Amino acid sequence: MGHTALDGLTQWGLWPDGLAWLSLHFWEHYLHSGDRTFLETRAYPVLKACAQFSLDYLVPHPATGKLVAGPATSPENGYRLADGTAGFISMGPTMSQSIAFALLTATALAARILSKDAPFAQATEAAAGRLDRLRVGEDGRIMEWSEPFEEVEPGHRHISHLFGLFPGTEIDRLDTPDLAEAARKTLAARLSHGGGQTGWSAAWLVMFRARLGEGDAANEMLEKLFREATAPNYFDTHPMGDGAVFQIDGNLGATAAMAEMLMQSHNGRLCLLPALPAAWPTGKVRGLRARGAIDVDIFWRDGRAVAAYLRSVRDTQCRIVAPPGQRFVIGSQAPVSSCEVRLSGGRPLTLKFA
Repeated sequence: MGHTALDGLTQWGLWPDGLAWLSLHFWEHYLHSGDRTFLETRAYPVLKACAQFSLDYLVPHPATGKLVAGPATSPENGYRLADGTAGFISMGPTMSQSIAFALLTATALAARILSKDAPFAQATEAAAGRLDRLRVGEDGRIMEWSEPFEEVEPGHRHISHLFGLFPGTEIDRLDTPDLAEAARKTLAARLSHGGGQTGWSAAWLVMFRARLGEGDAANEMLEKLFREATAPNYFDTHPMGDGAVFQIDGNLGATAAMAEMLMQSHNGRLCLLPALPAAWPTGKVRGLRARGAIDVDIFWRDGRAVAAYLRSVRDTQCRIVAPPGQRFVIGSQAPVSSCEVRLSGGRPLTLKFA
């Protein structure tokens, strides 16, 4: 059963960004498959429709002129005003802004790849450039709302304002280290108040830690997910503990999180073993699919990669980043920590590590 109208309490029943988030899965499918027909016939129509709604929903902030989305919530947390009153609805909550940025930029890029709707692509790019973006508060954390409100639930299971860390790409430990540090402080604050109480919430926290390159912290949360929010039949539960119901989010999220610990391919880089925990000293993984339609096999021993094999379904250019503290050797080249490589469709590239 689905709803297209308001349902229930505004705290969780008013959230106009859901379909925009879902539409990004179409874009990710294209990025991982390289299927241009899929992009043109299935992905782009959905992306365009959601972008059109976003363009209509965004309005200039009267004080800054920046575009903000709303009314909307920061699922499903609330804020407290100076007089103690709790509120939920605001203009420009961080998650809404991050989703709008991801949607508008993806739609514009899709249109350019397909060589269509040039005026619309220009409009979406212009709107993305006018968005109110991520901000860091005086406490060093990513702000959850456009104003420095106090959270009603400082340990809330949602950490919606870190959408830009995962599944978004606005927060990157290599490209935006200041935002990455603010994200770490955000996670520390939520966890200190008991965050991560459900299977899907724990899985999201694993992904956050993986994107930040924190393998041991990611594994600690993964173990919590298995220990406290996984039934004997391996079904994910919501909430944790007796009387919980099955919810597949944690199952799918856990597999995605483990993949992120072993390989990441966002922001134009293919990173190998970016968040390998000490608890996984020796192992192998085969058949991970990176953006750019690249299949990846990795073998490691005693915490260090020993070999990797890349196979692309088509000719493509790729920047590869070695595991932290390691370098790889390609042919007769001197060892490097990262480099651009050209992959030929169907021909594997072997990486050896110095």
